[in-house]
Amino acid sequence: MPMKYLSTTFFLFFLSFTSFVFSATPELQQAIAMWENGQVSEAFPVFLKYKDSDDADALAYLGRSYMNGLGVEKNYSLAFEYFGKAAELGQPYGLNGVGVCYRQGCGIQQDLQKAEKYFLQAAEAGCPLAEFNLGMLYLGGFEVAEGTPTIPDFGNVTKALEHFRASYDAGNLKPQCAEHLGILMLTGETPAEALPWLQEAAAGNQPDAIVELAFQFECGGVVPIDRNQAIDYAEQFGRLTGGWELYANICYRIGIEYLFRGQWREAMLFLQLAADKGHVDAQYQLATYHQDDSIRGKYAVMAAQNGNQQVLVQAGTYLANQKQYDEAMKCYLEAAEAGDRQAMCEIAIMHRIGEGVPVNYEKSMEWYAKAAEQYYPRALRELGVKYLLLYDEDPKKEFYAKIPATLSKAYALMAQAVLYGDDDAWGKLNAFPFIEELPTMVPDDTDMELAKGLVGLFYAPEDKLAESLKLLEASAVHGNVDAMNALGYLYSLSNAPFHDLAKSAESYKMAAAKGNDYAAKQLCSRYYQSVLNEQEYLDYLKAQAEKGFGVALHNLAEYHTEKGDLKKALQLHLENARNGDDHSVMRLFFLSLYSDEVEPQCDAEEIERLLIQAEQRHNSEAEYIRSEFTGGDSRESAILLMRSILDGADVDVAWFALGQLYRQGNGVPREPNFAVELFERAIRAGYWEACTMLGDILSKGEYSVRKDSEYAKEIFQLGAEHDVKGCQERLEAIQAEIQKEQPKQGE
Repeated sequence: MPMKYLSTTFFLFFLSFTSFVFSATPELQQAIAMWENGQVSEAFPVFLKYKDSDDADALAYLGRSYMNGLGVEKNYSLAFEYFGKAAELGQPYGLNGVGVCYRQGCGIQQDLQKAEKYFLQAAEAGCPLAEFNLGMLYLGGFEVAEGTPTIPDFGNVTKALEHFRASYDAGNLKPQCAEHLGILMLTGETPAEALPWLQEAAAGNQPDAIVELAFQFECGGVVPIDRNQAIDYAEQFGRLTGGWELYANICYRIGIEYLFRGQWREAMLFLQLAADKGHVDAQYQLATYHQDDSIRGKYAVMAAQNGNQQVLVQAGTYLANQKQYDEAMKCYLEAAEAGDRQAMCEIAIMHRIGEGVPVNYEKSMEWYAKAAEQYYPRALRELGVKYLLLYDEDPKKEFYAKIPATLSKAYALMAQAVLYGDDDAWGKLNAFPFIEELPTMVPDDTDMELAKGLVGLFYAPEDKLAESLKLLEASAVHGNVDAMNALGYLYSLSNAPFHDLAKSAESYKMAAAKGNDYAAKQLCSRYYQSVLNEQEYLDYLKAQAEKGFGVALHNLAEYHTEKGDLKKALQLHLENARNGDDHSVMRLFFLSLYSDEVEPQCDAEEIERLLIQAEQRHNSEAEYIRSEFTGGDSRESAILLMRSILDGADVDVAWFALGQLYRQGNGVPREPNFAVELFERAIRAGYWEACTMLGDILSKGEYSVRKDSEYAKEIFQLGAEHDVKGCQERLEAIQAEIQKEQPKQGE
């Protein structure tokens, strides 16, 4: 990945040119010496005395002062005027200054032809800086206004090299010249010769050379990969410029590679170096993988402050533990607003125990109720405890001959908490009053029907499950929405003996008919498309899409795709993708590959931007696709492939693509044996096309991998069984080779 060429030397106009003084008074000579020593404010008034004179040196210094804003405010018009006067007198740096003005369009209309003319005259008059400026002119890389007179050699790298070398040999701007020579040689016929030039430039603190060396040592190219040197150069760049992004990026990529390879200690070290310099994804990785709770929390806070919403709850919990309750509440509220049920529970806890807010039991229960509406197990348990306390506080409880409403509600909530996976709720439920008598009791309300039905399911043998389901169905018929949703969930379980998708849909439909959004959202799943009539399914999708529910928008778009209305489908996917739905981002990308109708609504730049956003949210498929955008053979591609796999990508080809990079040494060290492991992993994941590559390596013993004909035969056979092109022929060839070898071994 060649570094984008950005010169920082366009406005380096003059060296000290006291040796070019034609005639100067002692006063002027002293002013020149002061100016060269940095005392420009004191020197400028002296030069100004000579503005109407024929003293070429004073005029050139006036031009230089106005051009660079040294001792006076910048004024390109005056700079051009005084350079011009000095040039008329033959002053070499005056000629050079006029050339710079024409090249950049400073104080005069841009004209590359006149710039070349003046630079050539300046060089002939003995100004070595003009050689450098000719190099810059021929190199190009600066903005040229439309209609500007140009030159035939604009962009001529060969001529640029020639003049940079002439400037270097004259001892002028040697570090800058070395930088340009090195960078240009990298893309020329002799890239290996670039290294000493770049190193000399880096020693002279030239930033582009430092960046290029950091890249070369990290990724390999004209030098072998040496990550220590890469980090050293990146650190030098950081100290020089105050910009630590390069250093952080390199440390992050090294950390990800160690993480992918399971070298945890090294991974955490380099990720911390990156995170401490502000790398938000390194902060996220540490918040996810570090073994120390407090360190995970610390970096979660940093990531959240840098815009990562995935760790808001984790950051809030860390801040609460640090007694920074106001900041913790901000994190929880932001997450809760996005629908995070755990955040709702954490807010409830803060109100319940008075962390940063006054103790408010009712407000706490309100927040638990918000999460319980989405059947979050912990919230159901906490509400169950609330109703159990209400029962315990009732002074008449010892006279009850039947379970009262408060205890029925407590039972129903706690049983639902168990149903949806809360382990703590199971122990609490088993300690409930009347739990032993429950099987013999006749339910008196819908909550008790729900509770008894669920408890029966938890305990009953398979042949008794029907009785418990009847109780749940009775509760649903009697209007209990929780029972309807519980049945919808239970009948949807594919491994349950009572699995019945049609009944699941009917149960959710009952709840949705009562205005329950949770049930309506379940019915938006494509899972239910086969058991709902078309209009029903479409109505649920439209209703929830209008409320901004991402799954509904996505599936409504897919419905229109199936109906052939691609324009409508694209509109919906684009709306959903812009709202941050990664499924629609992926669908939009794939549709853009095969349809011309995407372009008017969403251009390629926006699609790539949406993919980058999905990648930042650690969508593994987006990470894989983005790896292809990098060219497929770069360091960035390798890191994205590793991230994709770490984030659980179900993309078998990612293993193969990464194996190719390690086999060839593109962006990663050349490690053929590790590449073999990755090819094997790709095959285990079902990417049979990897059989050809792996079999070839094993059968020939290529790339320092030990030859293993028997194993290669197994791989080719596997490929042939899956109709991989070329594997059958290779299998027959290696079988013949093995047969030839057997007599020799016998002898």
